[in-house]
Amino acid sequence: MIQIPLGPYEMKVMYSINNGPPTEFWVPALNQNMRWAAYSVSPINWCTCSENPPINTLAVQCNGFSAGVNPDDFRGPGFKSGYDPVWTDLMEKHHEEPFHMLMGGGDQLYCDGVIREPELQDWVHTVKQSRKKNYQLTDEILFAIDRFYFNHYCDVFRSGVFAKANCRM
Repeated sequence: MIQIPLGPYEMKVMYSINNGPPTEFWVPALNQNMRWAAYSVSPINWCTCSENPPINTLAVQCNGFSAGVNPDDFRGPGFKSGYDPVWTDLMEKHHEEPFHMLMGGGDQLYCDGVIREPELQDWVHTVKQSRKKNYQLTDEILFAIDRFYFNHYCDVFRSGVFAKANCRM
């Protein structure tokens, strides 16, 4: 890890994991306001906050689509996924004036796809509510749910521009 002071206010910390490519993040000085970005399912908007709160810049990002939306419809030319345009925009703001922190809150990513797991299909297609409510939660179903969430979170957090934002803020 290498620490590079950027003037009297903040420090850039460079690092790599397992001899991978180097990357960096910024740490505010003790007396400097923190610049941070947050993501949730809120509508995307940018705002600049006043100097009175301990925040200089706040960016709010959305990081998901509901099951009825095809994310690729939002991809646009040159992007690998429908998630990338909004994260590319945030990374451009980060390049202009680095954010010190990225905070996920609320529903950080949609997990509606869990109902497509083969082990859950009998429950999904059960019409009678009383049977559905009392359905036996087997080890096989628990394993399928765990498998889905583990794989889904790994895929989302290590993919696209979102992954770059995670390791730089």
